[in-house]
Amino acid sequence: VLPMEDFFRFWSDADNWDNGVLPLAGSTVEIKAHWNMVLDLAETPIIEVLKVHGRLTFSDDQDVHLRVKHVSIRGGEFNIGSAFGAYEHAAKITLHGTKEENGQQYADCWMPGSKMIANAGTLNFYGQKREDSRMSRLTVEAFQGDTEIYVETLLDWVAGDRIALAPTSFKYEA
Repeated sequence: VLPMEDFFRFWSDADNWDNGVLPLAGSTVEIKAHWNMVLDLAETPIIEVLKVHGRLTFSDDQDVHLRVKHVSIRGGEFNIGSAFGAYEHAAKITLHGTKEENGQQYADCWMPGSKMIANAGTLNFYGQKREDSRMSRLTVEAFQGDTEIYVETLLDWVAGDRIALAPTSFKYEA
């Protein structure tokens, strides 16, 4: 077993990949056990499977958007920011897939469902500290198409925050 590299490989540099080609849409991408890879693309193509056996870190020099169907962290590390410093840019992971897609068997693991992150290693996400709770409850019922919502407490929301409302009924189409 090789020790973790003490230098960085940059995702955007084709020379850092075994085949000399940047990962393409629909591909299976492996961060090998000794690799110290920095994801330094503003946006990746949609990756079928990302296997993290080494170290993958989002570059904090720019906003980064990872587009993927399945992520498997098996003994490796996946880092956005660190305990020594919060991630300063926008980090985005979009899991792609449809409810019609079934799980897939890949060489060394089973990936159930159409999109997921499976962690059997280390997953670290460090963002900017927020002072107040990010959770609240609606005080007035909200309906599809509403442009205002009313919540029970003041939150530390800032411009650009996205709000997700989870349904509390089985009538998700109502």
